[in-house]
Amino acid sequence: MSFSCRIVTPSSAAFSGSVEYASIPAHDGQLGVADGRAPLLVKLGTCLLRLDTEGDAQWFAVHGGFAQVGAEGLVVLAEQCERPSEVDVEAARASLTEANAGVQNSGTVVEAEAAQQASRARIDLAGKN
Repeated sequence: MSFSCRIVTPSSAAFSGSVEYASIPAHDGQLGVADGRAPLLVKLGTCLLRLDTEGDAQWFAVHGGFAQVGAEGLVVLAEQCERPSEVDVEAARASLTEANAGVQNSGTVVEAEAAQQASRARIDLAGKN
């Protein structure tokens, strides 16, 4: 069985269609969504989001926002969302190196760790292409 799924950012609609399963990055870990799931509202973290469509998987890197499961299916309202083809791997690696140095050299550990998560998600996403 499939259900409706939409991924929306402030600047665009990243995905709209039917999916059989979704793995979304909740702020406290990955969350699976299948047809018939109980309604929920969850805060998103920074990680990979996978949508299983008919015999295929589509991958996205999601950076913050919210996801809602309801009668209309799954709606993901993301602050940022990227596809594998949109990732510059070298820039993501450079950003991760910079974030790693920030963790070691500054008192802004929370910001540096957030930058690390975003960089790792982008590097992982690029490998899905």
